[in-house]
Amino acid sequence: MKHTKDSRTIDLFTNRTEELEFLPQLEYALEDCDAAVFNVAFIMRSGLELLKKHIRRVVERDCHVDVITGIYMGATQPAALSELLLEFGGKINLRCYKNELGAFHPKVYYFKRKNLCSVIFIGSSNLTYTALKTGVEWNCKITSESNEALFIKVENELQELLSDRNSETVTPDFIRKYELSWKPNTLHSVEKSERRSKIRGPNPAQSIALLQLKDTREEGYKKALVIAATGVGKTFLAAMDSIAFKKVLFIAHVEEILNQAANTFEQIHHGKSIGKYCGSKKEAGCDVVFASIQSISRQDNLKTHFLPEQFDYIIIDEFHHAAANSYKTVLDYFKPAFLLGLTATPDRMDNRDIYSLCDQNIAYEVNLKKAIESQWLVPFAYHAIYDETINYENIKYVKGKYDEAELERVFINSDQSYKRADIIRDKYLQYRRDEKTLTVAFCSSINHANYMAENFLKHGIAAVPLHSAIADFFKNERITALCKKNTGNASFSRHEAISAFESRKIKVLFVVDIFNEGVDIPHIEMELFLRPTESFTIFLQQLGRGLRL
Repeated sequence: MKHTKDSRTIDLFTNRTEELEFLPQLEYALEDCDAAVFNVAFIMRSGLELLKKHIRRVVERDCHVDVITGIYMGATQPAALSELLLEFGGKINLRCYKNELGAFHPKVYYFKRKNLCSVIFIGSSNLTYTALKTGVEWNCKITSESNEALFIKVENELQELLSDRNSETVTPDFIRKYELSWKPNTLHSVEKSERRSKIRGPNPAQSIALLQLKDTREEGYKKALVIAATGVGKTFLAAMDSIAFKKVLFIAHVEEILNQAANTFEQIHHGKSIGKYCGSKKEAGCDVVFASIQSISRQDNLKTHFLPEQFDYIIIDEFHHAAANSYKTVLDYFKPAFLLGLTATPDRMDNRDIYSLCDQNIAYEVNLKKAIESQWLVPFAYHAIYDETINYENIKYVKGKYDEAELERVFINSDQSYKRADIIRDKYLQYRRDEKTLTVAFCSSINHANYMAENFLKHGIAAVPLHSAIADFFKNERITALCKKNTGNASFSRHEAISAFESRKIKVLFVVDIFNEGVDIPHIEMELFLRPTESFTIFLQQLGRGLRL
């Protein structure tokens, strides 16, 4: 039996059968209502996703929609509140029951219809996927015809809840403060594991950041900085936030970052032309241009190919580099409507100020700890292994760095080098999950990466170095024979090595700087820190490579 809009024979919906599913009743009520009130203890993105298009149709008819929810015990997701404001803004009245007044547990859905029988659902379903579709819930339908007296009582109670003494307006600032103290609980874990629908669009962190960016522009800011842990999705955020702007410029210092960013923007900025301004490519006239700082900062390129007001929206990736003269040249030249800086690590070792470059305006910030607590990144186990082969006090340390030549000597040319490589390999075998575990190892130099890759290959582990001189590694016939035996290929280019890693043909990549910033491989399951990393910025960048969900 199919649902009908005005089914008068069913007044209890329990989700136990298709006929008794609660969600279609809300969809039908929204189709022809003149006003609606959602009065629920908590809201999750999964439930909002189910009803978003139906609520949109209601507000497009200029009908009034009130949403009252609570933040008791952190059950409501901050991202759900952000999505409501992003999607509907001032078209709905979003309020939160005042936490100091105590627990808040109602589940009431009210739909006013001028020319038809009005309806209220009172029961157990909050605004979540499980409650609306799959969980055993009891929701009673009451109409204005069947029980007019009760209907009037409910209307009066809803007006009380909507008053300023009982609830407050949800604003971007309210969400910002709530998110700082919010942590997922058991309810969110159950909801995540049970729901079958895939939420499209921004992830929770991006939803909140998008709202804060929208709010900061409405406040009159023309520049903003987003500080978010590696893996949260800053590039997708920038692509979504800039979608309404006609001309966009994305600047980075590594070509791999530009390539990945271009792929992301192409998925989101449908119909816009995508261009590269890097090396020999000079596609400056496209709608969205991806430029290397090395190319665009040259005065002859900048003034020949670009106008100061050519771009409405400019994104500077890895913004902690923006204190350099090359970035300042570009920032001084262009006059965009909005400038967005992206970084996971804003503080530099030389203490040069980057905040002033964004008018001291941090639109959104989430650090690594908060991102893990919020289940936006995975938790990790960190094993600190004592290096018995090297006394670092004997290595020259100048201007905050160990001497690279001396590091290379002790890593690959000393009496202890092979022993150190054996220790690393043994610990890798001990701590990897299984032989398929995908691992990235951070090395101090090209020669160090080559040395470690050869050591692993000799012991039957599919490993290759990944750096700017990868072709030289495969000029040795002994190396190519080992590589062929362990990976099936005699050699790899950088692009081929990454593809083979993603397909698990290669198990270990020994990298030099290339994965410190921006370059994303979501498949990484283990990391080896084989070099002393003096910079906290670099350490966090490296660590974040492996923390994506």
